[in-house]
Amino acid sequence: MKRGAERGFTLIEVIVSGVIIVLAVSMLVASLQYCSRASQTAREKTTALNAARAMVERLRGTPVRHIYLVYGPGGSEGPDFDVEGLRAADGDADGHCGSLIFYDDEGADVPEVGLPRDLNGDADAVDSGLDVIDNYRLVPVRVTVSWRGAAGNNGTTLYAVIGDRREM
Repeated sequence: MKRGAERGFTLIEVIVSGVIIVLAVSMLVASLQYCSRASQTAREKTTALNAARAMVERLRGTPVRHIYLVYGPGGSEGPDFDVEGLRAADGDADGHCGSLIFYDDEGADVPEVGLPRDLNGDADAVDSGLDVIDNYRLVPVRVTVSWRGAAGNNGTTLYAVIGDRREM
């Protein structure tokens, strides 16, 4: 029998084919893991944005004169809140995903909420340093949601200016 007439694969061809298949499968698995993590991260981001929007709507449903009393530091609900489905970020001191920051200085430079700006309706925006939050007609707020998720620590922030529709 002639050597050239034999059919089959050599050992080297089998090994090379096996290595190529292992590499292809490992790249496919890595790709699927990445897609899964990206999908989870997108779900977490959507949950965080929905929670921040819901908080802005809760604030809009609260009379302006009561917002700081309810959601400010020492208020009945306070400035921190939990978000169902999210864990607080690593190192978060209070253990809550969400937090509110109210801007109580008309003269502050916070362009995201249009400051400096007249917030208490006295026709000037220079009440800097005064405790005028009790008579504000507009309340600028930053809503932040920070969480520990599939891709590590993440966060999202919304800015809003809340005003009583009856007073505007």
